[in-house]
Amino acid sequence: MLQQKINKYAGEPIMAIIPGVALTELWQLIGQLETLLSVIASLVLLAALFGLATMLLATMKERKQELAIFRSLGASPKHIFALVQLEVMILTFLALVIATVLFAVSLGLSGDWLAQRYGLYLQFSDVLYDLGQTSLIVFISAFVVGCIPSYFAFRESKSVSIS
Repeated sequence: MLQQKINKYAGEPIMAIIPGVALTELWQLIGQLETLLSVIASLVLLAALFGLATMLLATMKERKQELAIFRSLGASPKHIFALVQLEVMILTFLALVIATVLFAVSLGLSGDWLAQRYGLYLQFSDVLYDLGQTSLIVFISAFVVGCIPSYFAFRESKSVSIS
C-alpha cells in the first residue's frame, strides 16, 4: 500500500521498489539463464561423447591387425572389450584433469577482476562439489558411450585372423 502511495505521488516523480519483489524477479531471471547454460553444457557434452564414439569406431577398421595380434597372444574378446573401455576411461580422465586445471587457473587469474568489476567473489573450493558431480556424470556417460566401440571391437576380435 505504501508502494502504491509513493508511486502515485504527484508532487515528485519517484518510484518505490520493494527489495524482496525485485530480488525475486532477479533470481528468476538468473535461474532461467542458469537453466539455459545447463542445457547448452549438456549439448556440448553430448556432442563430445558422440565425437569420442565416432573417433573410436573409425579407428576400429585400422585396428584389425592390432586386434589379431592381441587375439594370437591369447587375449579373449572380453580383454579386447576391456582394453577399448580402458582407453575411453583414460581419455576421459585426462580431459577432466585438463579441464579442471584450466578452470582453476582461469578462476585464479580472473578472480580479482571479477571481484572488482562485478562484485563476484568466486573461489575454486566454492564450486568443487558441483565440479565433482559433473565429473562423475561425464565419467559415467563416457563409460556408457564407450561400450559402443568396445562392443564392435569385441565382435570384431572374434572374427579376426592374422593375414
